[in-house]
Order: sequence, then structure tokens, then C-alpha cells
Amino acid sequence: MKYSYLTLGFLVGLVAACILFPLFKPSGEAAGSGVMRMKIAHTLPVSHPVHAGIEHFAERVAAYSSGQIQLDIFPNGS
Repeated sequence: MKYSYLTLGFLVGLVAACILFPLFKPSGEAAGSGVMRMKIAHTLPVSHPVHAGIEHFAERVAAYSSGQIQLDIFPNGS
């Protein structure tokens, strides 16, 4: 079977990422506290229903993870 260079390069990159990714530890404030902080940004105003849904999602993630995962929301492209 003949693979294109693009497909072969993608597969090699994917395998390399799977091998190397676990070797890097998180740094900074979240490394010692055990709390993972994630950022969510969007360009919608805070009055938009999607923003309300994202806020609800952030609350549910925090509740289900017992506060171990915190989502920071940045509306209006800020």
C-alpha cells in the first residue's frame, strides 16, 4: 500500500506526540495545587445564550470535578 508523504508525516507526528506529551509536566501555579485551569474565549456578548451555556458548563465541570478543574471564561473576544 502506498502512502503519501503527508499521511506518513502525520502518522509519525502523531506517534511522536503520544510518546513525548506525557514527559512534560505542567508548570506554574497549577502544578503544585492539583487544580487544572482552562481558558474558554468567545466573541459573543455576555447577554448571549451561548455565554450563559458556557457559564453553566463551567459550573458543572467544577461541580463534577470537586473543584479540581476550573474554567476561566473570556467573553467579547477579550
